[in-house]
Amino acid sequence: MNKITHLSETSHIRKRMGMYLSSPTYMKENIYLYENNNFIKKEVKYVPALIKAVSEVLDNSVDEAIRENLPSNYKIKLEIDEKSFRVIDNGKGIPVEKNEEDIYYPKLAWGYARTSGNYEDDENRITMGLNGFGIFAVNSIVLYFKGISQDGKNKIVCEWRNGADPDTYKQKITKSSKTGVEVYVEPDFSLFDSNQFTETDFKIIKTRLVMLKLTYPEIKFYFNGEQITQPKDFEF
Repeated sequence: MNKITHLSETSHIRKRMGMYLSSPTYMKENIYLYENNNFIKKEVKYVPALIKAVSEVLDNSVDEAIRENLPSNYKIKLEIDEKSFRVIDNGKGIPVEKNEEDIYYPKLAWGYARTSGNYEDDENRITMGLNGFGIFAVNSIVLYFKGISQDGKNKIVCEWRNGADPDTYKQKITKSSKTGVEVYVEPDFSLFDSNQFTETDFKIIKTRLVMLKLTYPEIKFYFNGEQITQPKDFEF
């Protein structure tokens, strides 16, 4: 009889990443990239799970814009280099308050599985998040994760290392009149075929922002400091 093993949620995500974030190995695929003001179909080689990790964090900020009825001053900034990425928005922020289990909501959102603000009304749900695993799955495959939330009264900084390891958790709470969320991620590239984000990854992620701009023209998107403008004349 084979040895029966029970894995923690984090260990399962790291060992079976394809169930949560897509494949951690290289694949070739024909996809559209936005280049020279047009969508061009190309064969690219990339690691889907790395792209999905960025999208999971990005989608949380988009979901918040939707919940706030897409205000005209809403901004989402994505900054990425070879080893890390950061997503910043100026939404209302995750409330720096405790739930009935005495856990601050930002810590709950980023550090626990099956946690979401989208469970209450599936029938009328308009946001992208569904299962409450996305951001926790991202936290589970990192060397370092830092989340910051400001709700207009307080600011909380939550930090984890080594795949959401609870023993590494640190938090700091201070007063703040600002609002918004910032998430910074350093993936553990030892879990992936690729040892860094590549130029192809940058192009795929920037194309995703262009598509989001087409879908949500009210939101101001930025990629490494460059504002994404809405394409006007293009062909698929």
